Amino acid sequence: MAPHKLVAANLSPGEARISWARPKGEFDKYILKVTSLEARKTPMVFSPGRQATSFKHLRKEREPDEVWLGSEELEYTVTSIKPGERYRLELRSITGTQTCIEEKVPTTVLVTKPLPPRSLVAETTAAEVEVTWQPPEGAGHSFLEGYRVQLREPGGRLVKEVAQSKHSRSLRLTKLPSATEYTVCVAALCREEERAGREASDNLQQDFLESLSDYVEASVVLLPLPPQVLKLEAATPTSLKVKWEPATSVPEHA
Repeated sequence: MAPHKLVAANLSPGEARISWARPKGEFDKYILKVTSLEARKTPMVFSPGRQATSFKHLRKEREPDEVWLGSEELEYTVTSIKPGERYRLELRSITGTQTCIEEKVPTTVLVTKPLPPRSLVAETTAAEVEVTWQPPEGAGHSFLEGYRVQLREPGGRLVKEVAQSKHSRSLRLTKLPSATEYTVCVAALCREEERAGREASDNLQQDFLESLSDYVEASVVLLPLPPQVLKLEAATPTSLKVKWEPATSVPEHA
């Protein structure tokens, strides 16, 4: 019998935890196959003929992209995977030199957690916050789709969330109340794009096809509004009398 309930969860940009449920019956070990799909240029299509064929493989040696695990294991942490990339995960049980039936092999696709954006800068006026950032640095991120920019109150309540494309490097948040403190947060989003053809496979899970980086944050305080209608009412050799109107409030954020 093949293992089932294959689940993957990102731990960090270089690690993912994979877990599963044990199959019934006796077997010797598991074969976990982790294949990078970052270089694939055409949609991945699963052959109906393959899915309808029950067969087993004879296996004697481990392939480079495989990990062989003891039959008592129910989870494994994959390390040294690239951030923001797509990986295909397959898990087989093996008895002697024979693997479980191929059509029963659980398979899933994982989009790994990206690194966060770099060089976050937030500048303010009395009613706006101008946010700039740079894309994640380093290998990977072939599936970078864009960024999520959040504006939060100091206590954590979300005020605004704006999605930006992967080409964006800045955003202006407007119509904010003056002299107000906020936290600006920006995260990178990676998402699987090639979904076509997957519905043909009953064993392929589709729960892990996007991944969000950790947020980078910057605290800001909007400038206060200046007083209005400043007037000099009187002057003496040793004093001045000045009068002004209070600042006009700016409409709060939508």
